[in-house]
Amino acid sequence: MAFRVLRKCFVVPAIAVILICLKYFFFGHYARNSGTITRISTPVPSVENVTISSIKSNAFLAATMINKGMLYPSAVCVVDPAIIECIGLGFAAFLLKTLDHIRFCGFLGIHRPVVYWRACDVVCSRNPRVNSWNWYFEPVNPGLEIQVEKVLCIILPNEDVFGGRFIRILDSSFRNRSMMKGYEHSTIITDRERKQVNKVINQYVTPNSRIKEKVRVFYDRHLAGFNLLGVHVRGTDHWTETPEQKLPPLLSWVNKAAEILETLPHPRKVFIASDNDEVIKSFVEFFGKEKVAFIDAVRAKRYHSQIPPHDIRFSTDSNARALGTQVLMDILLLARCEHFLHAESSVASLASYFNPNMRSYFLDPDKKLLKGEKQDHNRNAQNEEINARQRQTADFLQDWEEKLTEGREMTQCFLKIHKTNTCFNTTKGILVDLEETRRFLKGH
Repeated sequence: MAFRVLRKCFVVPAIAVILICLKYFFFGHYARNSGTITRISTPVPSVENVTISSIKSNAFLAATMINKGMLYPSAVCVVDPAIIECIGLGFAAFLLKTLDHIRFCGFLGIHRPVVYWRACDVVCSRNPRVNSWNWYFEPVNPGLEIQVEKVLCIILPNEDVFGGRFIRILDSSFRNRSMMKGYEHSTIITDRERKQVNKVINQYVTPNSRIKEKVRVFYDRHLAGFNLLGVHVRGTDHWTETPEQKLPPLLSWVNKAAEILETLPHPRKVFIASDNDEVIKSFVEFFGKEKVAFIDAVRAKRYHSQIPPHDIRFSTDSNARALGTQVLMDILLLARCEHFLHAESSVASLASYFNPNMRSYFLDPDKKLLKGEKQDHNRNAQNEEINARQRQTADFLQDWEEKLTEGREMTQCFLKIHKTNTCFNTTKGILVDLEETRRFLKGH
């Protein structure tokens, strides 16, 4: 989840401008209606007007489509999140983002989504015409978008349009990270939230028969009959997502798991999921092969490796599907444990959502290390004050470069996927704001 999208005041309007201006550059201005499409708003003819419109509407943008002559005068919401974010998210983070889009549709009053995963980086087909959601899950309302009268395709969602009532679960954390850059809107995962998200999962996210069979076979062969402690250790580049800016000592994971395991009645076992082989090896060496289970998976070699599995670029769709399958299996098997040791990660969040009754143990950071860092800060307070202006300038330049990079990535995703989006108006560059969306949906 290191890659965060749509930071509000500057990034969202800038991205909206980039997307729409590119559409006008490639396709020009369309002034006519198709026989089956009703245009809710006319294209904005200038960058200035696009910017003003984006800011005024809190940077919410969507595309629409009318299926004339349909017997069902109702609406469907198309969830196609890779259209503006297809780079930098692993399987678990992308599933969390998909859940946010489904919930966003619900806040708009549409409770019948259709879900597409198109070219969503490393766990999807490279062909944007392939719906890779079906690789892992049962289709959600398949074909409904051609059976109803009104179709809404979310392009640029923004939780602010609901006045704080909508909280993105992609931003949720097990502890407070709101002081961290990129996590300013992070909220704490509570038991209530776990149960609420679990309802959404039960309604829309059903693993397909292929995934269910793989999970069943592994569970019956390695985990059935044991009191289970699930452990998820996110290493590699995860240090960038922690307030301490470093990973917990590897030995602390083993020691904490041993402490929890001692409280469980016999027979007991550890199911370990991790993004690197060093963690797996450490658990096996400490507990023994008979007390540790793990799936075969693509992993980094070392705990401190800087390239996580979700940054690997596969040459074939079969390899991409294999990686996504491995991550989903880890999530579902962790969710079948009674106890769960973890730190921050999208996999840990999803496991806790799939099983809201599982007891959660969060691995606390090294308190001594934090105390030492605070003392160092106090000793260097004078130097910090002297260097404040230089640091602020450097931070500004870094932020600017990150915003430009994010905008380029958004544009790259949009240009790769927009032609396969369900709503034809997406291809035409005809997008609507929140008020126009509400007028479009009124009476459905």
